[in-house]
Amino acid sequence: MIRKNRISPSQAKKRRVTLKKYNTAIFKKDVPMKAKQILEEITPLSLYRYRPLNISSKKTLCPTCSSCENTLCQNNEIDRLISMIKRDDFTLRLSHPLEFNDPYDTFIPTFFENQAQDYDEFINSLVIIFSQILIMINNNYLDCQNDITEMPPKKVQMLALKALSQMAAKDFEPPQIDEDVDNQLHAFVEKAAEEYFDGLRHKFSNQFQANLGIACFSEDVRSILMWSHYAENHTGFCLEYPVININQLSDYQNYHGLYPVQYNNKLADQTDKFLEIGQNHSQELTNEIKKLDFSKMGDCVESFFESGIIDMENFTPFKEQLYLVFQMYQQTLIQDNQSLKITLKLSTQKSTAWKYEKEWRLILTLNPDANEDERLEHIKPSAIYFGTKTPESEIQRVKAAIFESGSKIQVKKMRMRADYFQLDVVDIL
Repeated sequence: MIRKNRISPSQAKKRRVTLKKYNTAIFKKDVPMKAKQILEEITPLSLYRYRPLNISSKKTLCPTCSSCENTLCQNNEIDRLISMIKRDDFTLRLSHPLEFNDPYDTFIPTFFENQAQDYDEFINSLVIIFSQILIMINNNYLDCQNDITEMPPKKVQMLALKALSQMAAKDFEPPQIDEDVDNQLHAFVEKAAEEYFDGLRHKFSNQFQANLGIACFSEDVRSILMWSHYAENHTGFCLEYPVININQLSDYQNYHGLYPVQYNNKLADQTDKFLEIGQNHSQELTNEIKKLDFSKMGDCVESFFESGIIDMENFTPFKEQLYLVFQMYQQTLIQDNQSLKITLKLSTQKSTAWKYEKEWRLILTLNPDANEDERLEHIKPSAIYFGTKTPESEIQRVKAAIFESGSKIQVKKMRMRADYFQLDVVDIL
């Protein structure tokens, strides 16, 4: 019987409808357990993990032993597999998204400058804060008729905090400043923000990616492309994992679990979500601003009132403090619990170019500095599939290990059809 590689139109429609319900439940209504129940309608019974053979790799002896029976000492996949069979202790390794082959993997698209109203409010608030500080310092300088460069840094810091305190008053009104000065301040803050947030897209992604541990699976064991790309040109092997075994590691209430990858041509812009989180922490951010060092702002005031121009060079202390505010804002977003949901959404979305993978992901948290032991999760496979080009000598080594250990793992091999560009599965043990 010819196996069809493509699902039927009715199955495809059911999948689309189910995924739509799932997306609504987990990303809009924030009910992860309900989303898990919906997902069960399309979750396969088993998933597959392709592995290369790597038989040409050199072994590295474990420093604490004289043999290489420890799984972590095995530098090639086939030796790791044999070691796990003998010990009946199977593990799979979690990876950080930064280690994946797709530069867009778990990339967080943020375009703060495109969110006109919210972004303008953010810029305006910073302009008001710093203009209030500059005016406070300058007024004190004018009243005392002193050389502002001689004003003690502690005095400048005290004036800056006084200005911030005035802003906290209920009857506070933004300072009335010359239109030209206001325009220059806006231009300065916007340029600094543009420079910072342009780099922030990758900083954001890197920090989120560093805290994720992901194991990738496929729905399809017969994929010619998957065997080519992930099993060393059909010379490797593929492990079958019952989903019930994988789900033992899940904690869906905290967004840790097994999720399908969804494929799109357009990035899911998350700027509005992060701006909303930032607004929820506005008071916290204001408190943090009070901890900044404004003691060098006197130099900025002198430079401006001498030249009448605000630029990046003579306002370096101003820019440094702005960057610290941006960093606080960034850290606030990263630490918020809502960011977990955003991260989950982005770690399960990829370009349609990867659609052939039919991927599912086990997504857990993983310390950025996790060692190899901490990256391993214990999940037992139910079957081993060998590629059409896997050396017979390696297959026999695995079969011998299974016989010796009494393991119940099934062993299968892929076979090329003679009439279609398709792979079949045959039992060999």
